[in-house]
Amino acid sequence: MVLHETLDHLNSAAASDSDNIYQRLWVQLENEFRDDPDHADDDFAHWALCHVNRAVLSFVTDTSFGAEIRGFRHDATRHWKATLRIHNVSIGVIAFLFGSEITASRPSAQGASTLSKSHPEVGLVQLHDRYKQQPVHPEYSHAGERILKDVTRFRAAIVSYGPDIWPKKNNKSNSNKTSKSKTAAAPSAIPEDSDSDSHSSEVELPRRAQPLSLGTLADQQQPLPRLRSPKPTPQGHNIRDSHASDLFSSSPAPQPNQESPTLGDQTAIAARYLDQHDDDDDDDDFLSGITDGDVSFGDNSEPIVDVRPRTPMPQKRGAPEPKLLSSPGQMSAVEGLSTIIEEAEEVSRVAQSEDDGKPARQETGCWSDGLLGRPSPSSSPAPDAGKDESGLPSRCSHVTVRRKRKRGSYEARSASPSPPPLQPTHKRLQQSAAVTQIQFTPDTPCPPRKLEGRRVNLRAILDSLPTLSPKSWLNDLVIYTIAKRLRSSRIGVIDSLTVASQHNTERGRLQLQAEMAKEKVLLLLNRENTHWVLLVWTPAIKTLAEYDSKTGTSASTHGCTGDELVPNFLRWATRDPNLPITFSKPKCPQQTNSWDCGVYMLLFAANVANNGTIPDDINIDGVLERSCLRRALLTSWHCALRPDDLARLDQSMPKTTAERAVHLKTFLKRRKNLEALARSYTAHPSRAMFSTQLTSMAEFEGYQFRQTALAGVISSLHDAHGSALLAALDVQAETERQMELNGLDAALRKQVNGFVAALDAFTSAVPSPATSLPALCQRRIRNLACMRENALLAEEEWGDLAESKTDASWDNVRCRYLDCCVLLLVLRYAAAKFRDEAKDCALDALQDAKLQGSNEAHLHA
Repeated sequence: MVLHETLDHLNSAAASDSDNIYQRLWVQLENEFRDDPDHADDDFAHWALCHVNRAVLSFVTDTSFGAEIRGFRHDATRHWKATLRIHNVSIGVIAFLFGSEITASRPSAQGASTLSKSHPEVGLVQLHDRYKQQPVHPEYSHAGERILKDVTRFRAAIVSYGPDIWPKKNNKSNSNKTSKSKTAAAPSAIPEDSDSDSHSSEVELPRRAQPLSLGTLADQQQPLPRLRSPKPTPQGHNIRDSHASDLFSSSPAPQPNQESPTLGDQTAIAARYLDQHDDDDDDDDFLSGITDGDVSFGDNSEPIVDVRPRTPMPQKRGAPEPKLLSSPGQMSAVEGLSTIIEEAEEVSRVAQSEDDGKPARQETGCWSDGLLGRPSPSSSPAPDAGKDESGLPSRCSHVTVRRKRKRGSYEARSASPSPPPLQPTHKRLQQSAAVTQIQFTPDTPCPPRKLEGRRVNLRAILDSLPTLSPKSWLNDLVIYTIAKRLRSSRIGVIDSLTVASQHNTERGRLQLQAEMAKEKVLLLLNRENTHWVLLVWTPAIKTLAEYDSKTGTSASTHGCTGDELVPNFLRWATRDPNLPITFSKPKCPQQTNSWDCGVYMLLFAANVANNGTIPDDINIDGVLERSCLRRALLTSWHCALRPDDLARLDQSMPKTTAERAVHLKTFLKRRKNLEALARSYTAHPSRAMFSTQLTSMAEFEGYQFRQTALAGVISSLHDAHGSALLAALDVQAETERQMELNGLDAALRKQVNGFVAALDAFTSAVPSPATSLPALCQRRIRNLACMRENALLAEEEWGDLAESKTDASWDNVRCRYLDCCVLLLVLRYAAAKFRDEAKDCALDALQDAKLQGSNEAHLHA
């Protein structure tokens, strides 16, 4: 049949990489199923779930329902995670079987998850059939008069396997407390459709109320809208719309001596009050529309206000403990509103208690647990809800909203014994003489997270050392390791891999902003993996300068000569597609070979970072530069000599002990001859100047000898440091491998011990006269006995291996790295001494030049 052939083609595509034919075969399969007379009365979803490969089905449904899945809340897939794992499907299969409304419903996901765990024998096929069996119309309604929602039918299918599988609503009745309150209560029961589900509410609350300007309100002296009690709504009307209209619509002005809530309080009341009317946890999509970070979701997807509370209000002694919200459905609609209104009476009661000489109770904010409605150990007691006060918002709700400052009216206290009438906030704050200072202990701040620095891969650097050999190209790791040391508060460095990357992401762009904002940015460009070029970006003047050591081969390299690689990168990094760029090409030294481009580029970068000029008429010794880079790569420039330091030495640097001995004999012999010659001129006063020059020459040669010998010692120390570092890495790798083997060895020892125990149990169950058993059984018993003896011998060897040997191995690793650290300290001291000697010699030479000039002037006179 054509249908089965298409099915075979679709299932066989799961083993290949032909993802592009999935959708075509899927559409063809569905069309052929519709046209097949044998399946005229069958359901395509049921048939596809039974016959199509699960991997293929997951792929095509995810693609087909991609738009609907992206429109779900961010935690929809997480709630279906258990069901998807048990049945080995994706979220698209759920949407394909039951529709988008059920897939987006959190109670549906929870119910399906509970069913999959409690009834593992029930598969998706059985659940889908049970769902399709549910009636579309209610039993008590006429045909076609009313249609049940998909979530209601899915709930009926879930409940048919057990009444406790569907998640319960935590709507506890608090009618007793509400009846005791003197506040005018709202209706205790709100008409609600029994078959409706909050997840499928078609009418939503507007995502944000119209923003109000506090400055405009202050100038106009107009009170803000006042919170009103909810009114009974007709059958079928969305309760959320009625609350939204009460919260954000205009209302009559407040009565005298009664203060209207500020904008921050209104937003806090809306966030807290509307959350309490969520009978279903899934119906909080009005919070998902807030895009500026006012509200976030915790691990349980409960809406929480992601801001720390302001200074809490002191409470009256003896007040009952607070009953904060732990779930959206904990309080009824009536009590939720009445509690918000009644808590405001604490403002006047606390003022009276303080005037009577009763100190207010100190308290801390209720934010330690990070979730709204979960009281911390230091939370304050809630106010008494037995009196009827003005419609002020709660000061103990511990709800604040970002960029909204809660009013500080509770800081103003009256000195009169009787509670004064409430006045506007700005008038109460003017009564500075009657203000009582409130002391409170803030929550212990979280310690700052300690960020670990980026660790260097020493093994990779050691493997890259051969690229510093003569006639070799420097690789990216060597270039970037040396160049990133030029970073400072004004110099940024970006490596070649970042510039040439074809997968630039938003996160990568954010990480580059610190470098791109500096005074100069060094861009290391590797052109076609054959030539290194330095580009310097100056954001202040929008200039891109190119330093190329081989301009004859740089045609079509980058923005300076036609290619748009670097300009496009700069426009992407600066978020400016129309960024104007001025190109320049300063003169720079040119290399005389084809392998020193990386060395030249590093020299250009160092000069630019140090604000130095790059003369174009100097000759660079590539061999000497590579030798110095090799020393500095494993240490630093503080521990290594630069080419300029070694260029001042007139003699060759001895490296071995024999070379140092020959060098010392030559120096002593030459110094002896110079001293004898200087003494011969001392007897003739007219030739005293020659004696002085010979003495200075002897001192300079002594300086040259000391510097040359010290440079040789530094070179030997670098070799010793490299060997010590390589040995430390080898010992560490060997210790890590040994630790891995020890773990496997411990697991094997445990298995062997279990085998011996099982063998002992088996031996005890064997009849004592083994000769009565068959020959095959007797042979098996003898073989097991031999294995037991071998296991006991292995156990004795295991006992000889103590954990102290492992600790000794790690101690050896630490000692190796300590040797490297000691060598680094010695190198740092030797390099500093070398530079200090050079500085002193330069000062002496300058003084000698001045003295010689004065002597010549005296002779001419």
